[in-house]
Amino acid sequence: MWAFCDIVSLCDPANPYQRRPTGTPAHPAPITVGQLQLEFDLPDEWQLLAPGTYQLTLRIGAANAAPICKVVEFTHDGRWTQDDVAMRRDYLDVPLS
Repeated sequence: MWAFCDIVSLCDPANPYQRRPTGTPAHPAPITVGQLQLEFDLPDEWQLLAPGTYQLTLRIGAANAAPICKVVEFTHDGRWTQDDVAMRRDYLDVPLS
């Protein structure tokens, strides 16, 4: 059985409601901000991500399966396009292993 979940989303930098990582200007250069897709919001300094490469360690388990740890690495370079296919292909790198 397969299950999928969103890990990170990128928002159009022109969106005036997009929160910014702590310590960045409210209206910086037009760069994307990564936002972790979590069940509960964390403080901005942990959930909002400036362009860069990040690693998340996920502990995945179920009532009928022992927990496993999986490391997911992703990179977003700050660029934005309205073309969703190009955005995923060129500006957000999530290697699958």
